[in-house]
Amino acid sequence: MFGLACGYADTNDARRLREDPIQKLLLGRDPVAALGLADQSTLSRFENSVGRGDLYRMGSELMDVVIEGNRGRLGSRRVKWITIDLDPTEDATHGQQQLALFNGHYDTWCYLPLLAFVTFDDEPEQHLVAAILRGGRAAASAGALPLLRRLLPRLRVRLRALGCAFVSTVASRVPRCSSSSTRNDSSTSSRSAETPC
Repeated sequence: MFGLACGYADTNDARRLREDPIQKLLLGRDPVAALGLADQSTLSRFENSVGRGDLYRMGSELMDVVIEGNRGRLGSRRVKWITIDLDPTEDATHGQQQLALFNGHYDTWCYLPLLAFVTFDDEPEQHLVAAILRGGRAAASAGALPLLRRLLPRLRVRLRALGCAFVSTVASRVPRCSSSSTRNDSSTSSRSAETPC
């Protein structure tokens, strides 16, 4: 983690850093006499040991930390609405990464992660609450429903005391999201439904 914080993003930097006195000090070790730190192969095994269950738990923890942090920040202030903004974003790739696919819209090989942000009332600040890594050709709505099924109950339970109503706005290409919503004829129209917490 300290290597990442110092700008060494790749595990192949570990060989050079394993004897670095500052890195040893950061871990509370003797900078001269201590054994070397983890090498590239150890760090690669660590990176590759993360499975689906671990990713799910990390995503849940991110949601919980962001929601709890905002609940504390908002204090007893009444929140009128929460906006959930789901955005796919292009993350260009270099090399032969798994799921890195060519996307004609962005004219590049990329991932297309789905990011979820929450905003409270008219605050300008958006808070990243979830991220899903997706292949470079993923549809804009791919993964949106499972993400919302995880996020909405957490928001309702933790923010009920703030007296908010939930407004969900979903692209009309995802018809199952809101059955009681209004609809325009435009293919890019949005639908909104307000439900109490």
